[in-house]
Amino acid sequence: MEELHAWLEALPKHLCAWADSHKTDIFKGNAEEAAPQPSNAEAAGEPEAAPVPAAAAVPTLAPPAPAPTAPVSPMASPRPTGSSGPAAAPGAVFAVDDDALVQEWWRVRDDKSPTNWVLLGIKAGGARGAKTQVEVVGNGEGGLKEMVEHMDDTKVLFGGFRVVAIDDKTGVTSYRPKFVAIVWVGEKMPAMAKAKVTMQRADFAKIFQGAHLNLQVSDLGELTAETIESQLQANAGAHKPSRYEF
Repeated sequence: MEELHAWLEALPKHLCAWADSHKTDIFKGNAEEAAPQPSNAEAAGEPEAAPVPAAAAVPTLAPPAPAPTAPVSPMASPRPTGSSGPAAAPGAVFAVDDDALVQEWWRVRDDKSPTNWVLLGIKAGGARGAKTQVEVVGNGEGGLKEMVEHMDDTKVLFGGFRVVAIDDKTGVTSYRPKFVAIVWVGEKMPAMAKAKVTMQRADFAKIFQGAHLNLQVSDLGELTAETIESQLQANAGAHKPSRYEF
């Protein structure tokens, strides 16, 4: 019993001595466990592959902006439906905003159409507040000479005609249509009726688009071929045609 008691007393000393003798091995083992382990490529003596970069994000492209719309000039105004049909008979009546009146002018502007002039007048006797009624005074294939035969000193008339500009200065003859729009204010018209012309012109300007020359006249002397040709030449700029065919 005394021997067992002596051994138990000596046991702590033995344990401390054992711990001191194994301390180096314990810390060495922990360090080896904490050290990074070589990869399979390093273990085999091969260079390790470079890391694959992440795929670059594809930028989202904004839809292209719509192209600006160019303004439409009067010369490029769309052809009304049915403008290639027969001309309206003289005496036909339409509301001032009726597309049929635009078609009458388009027939004159169509150089493939035999109709080369048209004349419109305001129909009297309309109800107060109603739309202005417009009468087809005449149309035909005889150009300016035939149109002036329908002028009336007691009326206000709106019309236009086609002439052909001929250029043969360069050895090659070219032909280009020219359009003249007129407002005729008869000298015998009452002063009150003449005063309304300014307002009426706005409605008829929507019909007679694309004219190269716009005139307001009261005298047939202002509607001769010579007078019209002189004014067309004045507006022709640097390149003036050799002559005009009326």
